[in-house]
Amino acid sequence: MLQQRPLKKSGSNKHHGFSYFELGDFLPAIQTIFAEVGVCGRTWFDDHYASLAIYDAEDPSSMLVFSSPIAEAKLAKGTPIQELGAMHTYMRRYLWLMAMEISENDIVDAQSQEAKAPKAAPSKLEGKPGAWQLKISSEVEGGIDNWIATLDQALTFMLGMAQSTDDVTEIFRVNRKIFETLKGENDEAYTAALTKFAAAKKKFSEEA
Repeated sequence: MLQQRPLKKSGSNKHHGFSYFELGDFLPAIQTIFAEVGVCGRTWFDDHYASLAIYDAEDPSSMLVFSSPIAEAKLAKGTPIQELGAMHTYMRRYLWLMAMEISENDIVDAQSQEAKAPKAAPSKLEGKPGAWQLKISSEVEGGIDNWIATLDQALTFMLGMAQSTDDVTEIFRVNRKIFETLKGENDEAYTAALTKFAAAKKKFSEEA
């Protein structure tokens, strides 16, 4: 039933040239199908594992459980709560991909097999002090590509915490120096970041 749904990948890795599914791309369809067939899913975390159980709604003792060891989601100088939220999002995504056998590109396969020294990441950058401050360190392993990916993950998470168009504007204002550096390093990644800001503002405008 899921394969018959017109799912579209909204996530995009510009640096390695592939798209990927985000939770919002497939979870609503799964929940609709589960309601039709009489099952439900529940995720939880302990100190070492993330798990997803799929229950028979008429017989909760009948279930399938999928588990995976937990991996930390490092956001360079991100706060502990930001890293926790990112880890939860990523682990939930991977559990559902595993349970529903949703296939997508492998980042390892997408990378060039040539052994090239990565371009060095920019020096440590911090936004202006405040609630929306981003801190991106030059110590990110993997050079400029991973630095950009780390910034992208941090921005996605922060925009997800925004509550209004004013918050979105403030995120850009406080961290303008970081995004100006991003523009100098990779114009395509900078454009992608602006697109995320525009989409976030549009969402709040439509809700108003």
